[in-house]
Amino acid sequence: MPSRKTPRGALAEVAQETNNEIASIRLSTADQLALVEAIVNPPEPNDALRKPPTPTKALSLNLGSRARPR
Repeated sequence: MPSRKTPRGALAEVAQETNNEIASIRLSTADQLALVEAIVNPPEPNDALRKPPTPTKALSLNLGSRARPR
């Protein structure tokens, strides 16, 4: 691991701090209880969730002149 005194180490430290801020959320006690309740006792799926997904067309990328001929 690079030393924190180097520019690379400082950048790594800032990146880690940013990741820690983004990766965590703060919930009130009531919201925490609601989240746990939803995980432990999830609601029954509705009709839309019971319905099988519809197939979608394959995605294609427009690579311009780099595209390979088919």
